[in-house]
Amino acid sequence: MPIVSYSAEQAFANRRQNSCASWPQRGLNNRIEPIARLKADAPFTLEPGSSVFTVGSCFARNVEAYLMSAKFRVPVLELMDSPVFTGVPRDTINNYSAPSIFNEFYWALEKDAAFDPDVHCFEAPGGYIDLHLGELQKALPLDVVKERRKAVSHTYRAAMACDAIIITLGLSEVWFDTHSGFYVNHAPLPNITRLAPGRFELHVLSYEEVRSYLTRAIDLIVKHSNKPPRIILTVSPVPLMTTFRDKDVAVANSYSKAVLRAVSEEIISRYDFVSYFPSFESVGLSDRNVAWMTDQVHPTKAVVAVQVARMLKAYAPHVNLDEIDGLDAGAVIEKANSPMTPLEAQLFFQEHFDRHGDNPSFLVPYIRFLFAGNEPLMASVLADRLEGRTVEERIVKAKGLRLTSRPAEALQLVESLLTTEQRSSDLWEEVVLDYVALGDLENALRVGRAWFAQMTYDATARPRVARAIARMDLARARELVAEALALSPENFLAAVVSKELDALAESV
Repeated sequence: MPIVSYSAEQAFANRRQNSCASWPQRGLNNRIEPIARLKADAPFTLEPGSSVFTVGSCFARNVEAYLMSAKFRVPVLELMDSPVFTGVPRDTINNYSAPSIFNEFYWALEKDAAFDPDVHCFEAPGGYIDLHLGELQKALPLDVVKERRKAVSHTYRAAMACDAIIITLGLSEVWFDTHSGFYVNHAPLPNITRLAPGRFELHVLSYEEVRSYLTRAIDLIVKHSNKPPRIILTVSPVPLMTTFRDKDVAVANSYSKAVLRAVSEEIISRYDFVSYFPSFESVGLSDRNVAWMTDQVHPTKAVVAVQVARMLKAYAPHVNLDEIDGLDAGAVIEKANSPMTPLEAQLFFQEHFDRHGDNPSFLVPYIRFLFAGNEPLMASVLADRLEGRTVEERIVKAKGLRLTSRPAEALQLVESLLTTEQRSSDLWEEVVLDYVALGDLENALRVGRAWFAQMTYDATARPRVARAIARMDLARARELVAEALALSPENFLAAVVSKELDALAESV
């Protein structure tokens, strides 16, 4: 049975109305590169001062500090400030899997289901090891274990009065404790498995198992919540750091995330109070050089800031992102890549240039703004700061070189990127323009023909080439416009360029 079903009429209406229904072309100021900024649908709004409960993997920890700075109440941070957790790392309370998330709500909310250290801990020399508190596998006195557990359960019960709950799913490769019959929250240390042979098993959860645990957790929230629940569901972009399977960790991680993402889609279709925020997709689709630290496991602060800024913009639009410490970079990048009037853009880029002028995600839209404002020299100077790691960076660098009378250098920078797989119209156009600037009409047309063949669906290709070569060969430019209109009489750009060519003919 499908999780969603539309009539044909509604499906086509969805596509017409959805500005994000298609992939943007590379090289444009798009929502994918270098940092992806994907559409987020927020069915409810949070006011500053609201209480937000965060549970799950690392992304939940990243969100918490920003929420606190935005004047939200965050019970989990209050938990970590309590005396029983003094000096304990915040990631200790991470819950990496759907079973672990369910466990905490179950122990906190259900009568006669309280956490029992004799069942759920490992007794070792020096005390008890709580197998469900992240990586803190340290033997502690029983009274300390009980106090911490009491504090954790109290916090989870407090979630029932919160205005929203953010659940972040992390992984589906988990460890099962045959002694308790529950999944533990982290791989047991080797010394624990040596002391208790046969007690722990590695399980790779199926779709049905992940769905069952997450559904049961949400049903517990519904059962015990003091108000109609509102849940934001995310999948953590942080991959498996290591796998215990005989596979490449990237392959194991792909399965793990695919299951979590598929379950998320069914959950949001089943519960109308659950919405999905695309943190997993946004970070995963971003340029790796920009999005990931050198360990290739943890997202950079910049990419996290952008995603949290987008989450707050969607769910808490009244929050002033510029006032949130550490989030201003994300807010600035978000704004830099959003539509603005020329005056707004001028004031915005000037205001933020000193702090963010070395960030390609800020610099590229600024350079494009300068080109649009006919300031090629300034744009070229700024383009020199770019390393040219992405296609878009190379395009703006080449344009700066070309417009400052260095077309040969521009061509050298971009022509090598033209392959049989290249789908960037901006890149094809730049190479054409570089050849035109060199006075080489033959090669400009050669590249244009390759562009037409490569991207047969691109209705802008012929009029853009026509515009580029117009002053060198007006007759051929007219032919290209005629071809474009023959292929599509509704071709708006072809009609515009046709009028430009008429004006050019009259002025010559």
